[in-house]
Amino acid sequence: MRGCLNSCHAPPHLASWDPAARLRPVNWNRITDEKDLEVWNRLTANFWLPGKVPLSGDLPAWQQKLTAGERTPTMRVFTGLTMLDTVQATVGEIVQIQDARTEHEEAVYTNIAFMQAVHARSYSSVFSTLSNTAEIDNAYRWAVGNDVLQERCKKVLAHYYGDDPLKRKVASTLLSSLLLYAGFYLPLHFSTHALLTNTADMTRLILRDKAVHGHYSGYKYQRGLEKLPPAGQEAMRTFTYELLKELYELELRYSGELYEPLGLMDDVAVFVRYNANKALMNLGYPARFTAEETEVNPEILAALSPGACVLLKHGEVFLKGRNRHLFVERLHDNLRTALRGIGGSTWIKTAQNVTVLGGEVPREALVERARRVMGFNSVEPAVRVPSDLDTIVAAAVDGLSGPEYDGATFVVRARRRNKQFPLTSSRVEAQVGARLLAAIPGLRLDLTRPDVRLSVEIDHKETYVSWERLPGLSGLPVGSSGRALVLLSGGYDSPVAAHRAMRRGLACDFVHFNGAPYTNPASVYKAYALARELNRYQPPGELHVIALGKARKQLAVAGAGRLQVVAQQRLMVRTASALSARIGGEALVTGDSLGQVASQTLANMVAVDEAATLPVLRPLLGREKQEIIDEARSIGTADVSVLPDEDCCGLLAPRRVTTRAELPHLRVLERRLDLDEVIEALLDSARVMRPRMDEEEPAVRA
Repeated sequence: MRGCLNSCHAPPHLASWDPAARLRPVNWNRITDEKDLEVWNRLTANFWLPGKVPLSGDLPAWQQKLTAGERTPTMRVFTGLTMLDTVQATVGEIVQIQDARTEHEEAVYTNIAFMQAVHARSYSSVFSTLSNTAEIDNAYRWAVGNDVLQERCKKVLAHYYGDDPLKRKVASTLLSSLLLYAGFYLPLHFSTHALLTNTADMTRLILRDKAVHGHYSGYKYQRGLEKLPPAGQEAMRTFTYELLKELYELELRYSGELYEPLGLMDDVAVFVRYNANKALMNLGYPARFTAEETEVNPEILAALSPGACVLLKHGEVFLKGRNRHLFVERLHDNLRTALRGIGGSTWIKTAQNVTVLGGEVPREALVERARRVMGFNSVEPAVRVPSDLDTIVAAAVDGLSGPEYDGATFVVRARRRNKQFPLTSSRVEAQVGARLLAAIPGLRLDLTRPDVRLSVEIDHKETYVSWERLPGLSGLPVGSSGRALVLLSGGYDSPVAAHRAMRRGLACDFVHFNGAPYTNPASVYKAYALARELNRYQPPGELHVIALGKARKQLAVAGAGRLQVVAQQRLMVRTASALSARIGGEALVTGDSLGQVASQTLANMVAVDEAATLPVLRPLLGREKQEIIDEARSIGTADVSVLPDEDCCGLLAPRRVTTRAELPHLRVLERRLDLDEVIEALLDSARVMRPRMDEEEPAVRA
């Protein structure tokens, strides 16, 4: 790097120093940009040195488990990282000190420059611990002779030595947020296989720093960009995307040399695109690559933040007595079912009235699956940290330092399950709150209506820190109250009724009566899609499809007249009762709402229930139609329910439906048929389907 250093511009406050000028100390009590103090505090809170990480613990894996074909690219990866961090420490941050508008900004960039040098030194610690002199010398010779690596560095240096401060900040942000990350992939990849785990720990410390460095340079770029006229802003936008394109193409070439022999290049390319989008976000620009192009290997995302977990607060299970453990077991069984196919290993841990969920998958994916499970009041993304105050504070500062919390109000709420912890809950709240206020100047304390509730839960072996609380579905674990059979039509009502039954602990199977052979199969496709959507919330239930067309015609021929609809409903609940008995169901569930349509009057409901041999549950009895539609939208069934189909209830229906069906008249009508034979024929014709929530093919056909 001597060529870089020999030609580096000297900072103007040194190059043009006036001996007669009055000197000024840095006054941190008079700050023009609070971001400077915020980042300074984060940098100092995150401070570390290579000796903190016991790299010697990786020697057995390096010597005994990694092949020569894996050790060589690892050495080259770290040599390339050393090259980039040396550029940044000796040139990139120095020229940004030169561009600094205040002494506070100078101080921050000086701090960053020092940590860049620490990072470069850290890679040498890996070399000296794991490798011999010959291997190290070969790796450095490779770095000097590798044309793509040299071109990457020189592409950035060209702008560092240019005369545009904003272009220097773009180049610095892209280096910190993009170019370094392909190198970080390999130690993270090894750590997912329990290899070089200490090296991965050091890598995560460096990544934590890089996130702050890229954020700060991007922030200062955006503040400078605001001062340009619109034409100048557009020119900088064009420059940024063009430079990103050039560096991205170089990064793929460089990564290909390292990762193609290991068979990892496809995953690394996704990781590069993912970090390219992050770099643009730091600069205030929209993403360049789509979500599909940036779906990072879940194991790598999990390795980036191994302390990431999710706290699941129990709902009504908390109220149970001596049999509470049975409800918790059911709750965890349902959670495991929801986690199937998530793309990585997961683990579940039980604390007092809370379940802790983690694994080798992104925390966002864990949150999404956990929010499907009935029985959790809240779902809280969190981090696990050792139970010491400094580490707890550091986790809290990391969590609340993002731009979305600028100017936010907060409160700290602590809970000690470990009563041996030396501070009381109120003292933890006070100390964490005070240190947050000192570390992040934009935060404000509000004990009554805060924007953010920072939760600190001190367990016996570790502490959980969370700053976001998402609502869960509450209720009871599905299956804890028994099993029911839902009469599933294609409308809004019955899917919502099924969902409400699940929330009360009922595992649900489904039966759909269609009008075949006199109607098309559209209603079956809809019922299948609805059952599949509902199975997202429970261990998958079965869908039974019964063709009711001929039986309905028999009722019409027997002279049902205005009793046709109620008689059909009685036939359906009789058939459903018999089916439910066969499959172990203990109740029927319908989507009836009192008075919503003519067939759902109280008198007609009484008449229908008289035909059932099981309890008929109506979770929507007192709900209005708009409430039901709104709830259907919230649970994800409305988009299917709105699709057109041929409803069997409209088949052979009279113009006017009786609102007060009389049981004697219904019994006379039914005696004209051999009901036992009709029901047996219906059951024999039933088709059984098993809609699964993880199916890729659409269930509704055009």
